[in-house]
Amino acid sequence: MKVFLKKFIIISILVYSINLIIGALIITSDKSQVWTDFYESKRIDIALTGSSHCAFGINPKVIEEITTYQTFNLSSPAQSPKTAFFIISEIINRFKPKIIVQDLFFLTFFPENQFLNCMIPFSQIKYSKNYLKNWRSNISIVEKGMSFFPVYFYKKSIVTKIKSIFRFTFFKSNDSEDTIYYKGYKGFNEKVSIRALSDANIFNNQFNFNKINREQVEYLIKTVKLCDQNNVKLIWISVPIPKASLAKIANYADINEKISDLARKNNVVYIDYNLTAKPIFVDLNDFKDDNHLNVNGGLKISTDIAKRIKSNDWN
Repeated sequence: MKVFLKKFIIISILVYSINLIIGALIITSDKSQVWTDFYESKRIDIALTGSSHCAFGINPKVIEEITTYQTFNLSSPAQSPKTAFFIISEIINRFKPKIIVQDLFFLTFFPENQFLNCMIPFSQIKYSKNYLKNWRSNISIVEKGMSFFPVYFYKKSIVTKIKSIFRFTFFKSNDSEDTIYYKGYKGFNEKVSIRALSDANIFNNQFNFNKINREQVEYLIKTVKLCDQNNVKLIWISVPIPKASLAKIANYADINEKISDLARKNNVVYIDYNLTAKPIFVDLNDFKDDNHLNVNGGLKISTDIAKRIKSNDWN
C-alpha cells in the first residue's frame, strides 16, 4: 500500500508539473504585442475596449489626429462585458484616462460559460494590487481552481498551440501589406464578397435571442460604477455589421432596446452604429467579411467618434 501510494504521489507530481510547463509555454506564446505596447505607453487619454469588431474597426490614430488625445485600443475577440471589466480596471489603474469607449457586441452577452474568455486578461495583465483585488473579488472559487490546470484551460486549442510553440510560429508576424496595425487596432483592406454576405454568412443559422445573461449585465453596471468612482466618462457603442447580416437577426430591435434601456437607467451614452443615419456604411465597400469593418469602414466610424468627442455631441 505504501509503495502504491508513493508511486501515485510521484506520478501525480510529474503529471501536474508537465501540466504547468505546458501552461507556461502557452501563456508565453500568447503574450500579445497589444499588451506589450499598452504597458509601454506613457499616456492614454482615450481607451477603446470591446470585441474584434472594435479591434478591427476603430483606429486610435484617426481619433488622435482629430482630438489630440492619446488613444489606445485594447479590444479582443469575443470580449464580453465581464472580460472588459477586468481590462478597463487595469486601464484606469495604470493611466486614469479621460474617456473609455466600450463596444457592446450583442453576441457577447449570451454565453454563460465565460471562464476562458475572462481568464485571458489574467495571462496578460501585470501582477499588482489591482490584479489581486480582481482575482479575489471577481473570479469564483471554481474558476480559480480551474486556472491551475492550463492544459484544461486551453483544451480546445492545445494541439494547435503546442505545434506553434515548437515551430516557433508565434514569433512570426501575421501582418502583411493588406493589414495596418496601430496601438491595438488592426485594419484590413480587403472587402467582403457577395457570397460571404449571402450563402456563407455566419448569421444564416442564427439568431433569435431573448434573454441576456444576467452576469454580463452585472459587470456592465460594475464598469459604470468603476468609471464614475474614477471620474472617467464611459461611452457605449455598437460597431456596425453589414446590413445583409443585420437583416438575418430576427429580434435585433429588441436587443437594441434592452441595451438602450440599460444605458438610460445608468446615465450612459449609447450609440448603436447599426441604427444611426450617419455615417452610412456600405456592405461591399466598408466591411472585410460578414461582421467586421475594413479600413474604409474603420475610417468612417473612427472619424465620427472622434468628432463627437471633440464637440461633446452625443445626440
